Amino acid sequence: MFPKIVLLFFITFHLFSNEIIKFQNKSEVLSIGKLVEYFEDTDKKLSLTQIFTSKQFKTFSKEIYFNPKPKGSYWFKFDIQNQTDEDLILELSYIFLNKLIVIDSNSKLELLNYNKNKNEIEKESIFFRIPILEKNELNSKTIFILIETEFPLDIGFFIGTNLKINQKEIEYYSIHYFFMGIISILILFNLFVYFTVKEKLYLYYIGVLFFSATTRLFINGFNFFEIIGLESFQNINWYILNWNSFVYIFLTPFLISYLNLENSKSKIRVVLFVLTILLSLVFPIINVMSMEKLQISFLFQRVIFIYFLFCLVLLIKSWFDGNKNVKFVTLGWLCFFISIIIFVLLLNGVLPFNFFTRNAPLFGIALEGLFFSFALGNRINVLTFEKNILIEKEILTLKEKEQLVFENKILLQEQNRVLELKVAERTLELENKNEELEDLNEELNSQAKSLIESKTKLEKANNFKSIFLATMSHEIRTPINGILGISGILQEKELGMETKDFINSINYSAKNLLLLVNDILDISKIEAGKLEIEKISFDLTELIIELEKNFIFSNVNKNIRFDIEKPNFPFNLIGDQNRIRQVLTNFMSNATKFTESGTIQLKLTEKMNKPNEINILFEVIDKGIGISEENQKYLFKEYSQAESSTSRNYGGTGLGLSICKKLIELMEGKIGVKSELSKGSTFWFLLNFEIEAKHKIISNTYETNSKILVAEDNVINQKIAVTFFKKLGFKIDIAYDGEQVLEKLDNENYDIIFMDCHMPNLDGYETTKILREKNFNKPIIALTADNSNSERVKCLSVGMNDFLSKPFTEPEIKSILNKYLKLNTIV
Repeated sequence: MFPKIVLLFFITFHLFSNEIIKFQNKSEVLSIGKLVEYFEDTDKKLSLTQIFTSKQFKTFSKEIYFNPKPKGSYWFKFDIQNQTDEDLILELSYIFLNKLIVIDSNSKLELLNYNKNKNEIEKESIFFRIPILEKNELNSKTIFILIETEFPLDIGFFIGTNLKINQKEIEYYSIHYFFMGIISILILFNLFVYFTVKEKLYLYYIGVLFFSATTRLFINGFNFFEIIGLESFQNINWYILNWNSFVYIFLTPFLISYLNLENSKSKIRVVLFVLTILLSLVFPIINVMSMEKLQISFLFQRVIFIYFLFCLVLLIKSWFDGNKNVKFVTLGWLCFFISIIIFVLLLNGVLPFNFFTRNAPLFGIALEGLFFSFALGNRINVLTFEKNILIEKEILTLKEKEQLVFENKILLQEQNRVLELKVAERTLELENKNEELEDLNEELNSQAKSLIESKTKLEKANNFKSIFLATMSHEIRTPINGILGISGILQEKELGMETKDFINSINYSAKNLLLLVNDILDISKIEAGKLEIEKISFDLTELIIELEKNFIFSNVNKNIRFDIEKPNFPFNLIGDQNRIRQVLTNFMSNATKFTESGTIQLKLTEKMNKPNEINILFEVIDKGIGISEENQKYLFKEYSQAESSTSRNYGGTGLGLSICKKLIELMEGKIGVKSELSKGSTFWFLLNFEIEAKHKIISNTYETNSKILVAEDNVINQKIAVTFFKKLGFKIDIAYDGEQVLEKLDNENYDIIFMDCHMPNLDGYETTKILREKNFNKPIIALTADNSNSERVKCLSVGMNDFLSKPFTEPEIKSILNKYLKLNTIV
């Protein structure tokens, strides 16, 4: 009791670390290894006062704290602040612990007190989960952790919400259950083969695989000793290492038998048996001698390393000596040996902590099992082949001896008889082959018929897919049009700052949703080969200015500055401005997503090739998190991101960059990325444009006496249309469906009709047909949420003059009015 009182008293005067862990993203599990400070109390003589006022704490140099020579107590500390609306959990994962105490400096309470010897907590899992901070607890806390163990210590520190910690543990167990499934299949398969061929090598193989896999599972926290009455992890620490000895008891006879050393009296066989005896008896002998368990561990590790290295050299030498049968065993052994080296390098901070390095021993054992299984199969095939050759040689020798006994006449008669038999056999064989060919022909005809049926089904599926995408495009774009229209109208009104921020957020979110819908539809068009590139005249400067406004407006709350270069060309470019805007928007969006602060630059470099052609290099440069060279190859693939954690941390579907690559290729350009981890990225694309002279608009006065009819069944879109056209000074009427359009035209004249294609009762297509049959010659503009080329063709084929895709903007409306009401004068 007295040490706890002293601890609670002096913890108040603790010198906190300089860096506070500010947990902000509740959707991730944070590894805090490099932010945790540690101190080794080697002799366990320091008082609590000395521990908590010590200035000897230092930070890790790697993700996982690893010390191969435990001698005393380990003290760890870190400062943390919860900036989320959920409680935080500290997770420690280690099986060989004698004592674990976790202390909260603010509440002066022990959050956990685990003592294996006192059995205060019955530990049934590898994971220790300690609640350390409640939701929105903004005041920082200093957490102290005391760990004692008699084994080499390798431990990681993770912070997250209860949900995310659960998901992390589920992923951990999933890979292990998958590993157990592979091992079980290999064991059962080879057990079946053993009972078939009665080859003792299969028993040795099964023993090696079983004890290797179970030992690794024991170390990783799967307690199978419950079957024999050891009900918790407290009791299995040293049983695991004894259990591991069985691996070598089976492995040595496996290698000796496979390399055909059973009858050999060479030094190699002697060395293998001596190392196996050492590995099998080291624990019982040292336990009787009452030596320290740490000494046992180090001795065991060194003997294992010598054994592994000796076997690897032996296998490689045998392979180079011409024994091709040993190649699979060598590869399996090499895979396991490399996996152990990878894991050791991880523990010592040489390799980064990730899914592969953490589970390297599991992959190594699984690959070793697979290669060993291949080796056994290959060996059986080789032995069978050699036996067949010997049998054939014996038969041939016997026939030669028989031929010497018979006289020439008898020999000739025998040869004639044999020849007749061969002719008969050959005739029968040809008849059988003919029947087989007929059966094969029938089978091929059946397959051809099946392929035709499959092709028909596939065409139907593709047609259904096109209809489904067109319907979804209409159903999704219609409400998005309402959201963008209303938010755009509200943005122009005088509102309070908070309300204006909400409206801006709604508009920004709707545009992002529209981009996602467009990405999905673009992927479908690209896969179907139906995506087309337009070639129209546009002003690049206006496109860049519009892009700049959108991103400055959308990122007003982030500490980001935009440096956007705007060209001043005295000419227009010929190309698909919408697709160029789409690629630039994707690059800029990614740059803002992965940049917390700093400057994002849009740089243009142009080069005139011919008098009427220009090459332009577009570069988006950021100072964000960057991308490793290894992961850059995944960037432009569909549904892929640089790392699995990217989607969790920053969101995204993995479609955008793959679409950008295909769009640039369709425009006969080049696209790429230059990046370095933690130093930022440069995404670029290069396009060639034809150029044409700019036209100046000197008049833009609307004739407000023109009257407009809008046919639209959606109430929200009706309101948006009324607002748009009244703002421009036009008279406007609304029709709910095609029948109302016909009624209104009987009583009123309209200068232009905006016709929604999908309306109840009588849709826009049929209505347009009826009007053209009645010789109505005023412009009819299609309004549709499906922006596909097939939809455009359909609208024009029924008599519509032009095509306007939802969601539409005020500039698009003005462009249509200018085109058909001839409001501008162009020079």
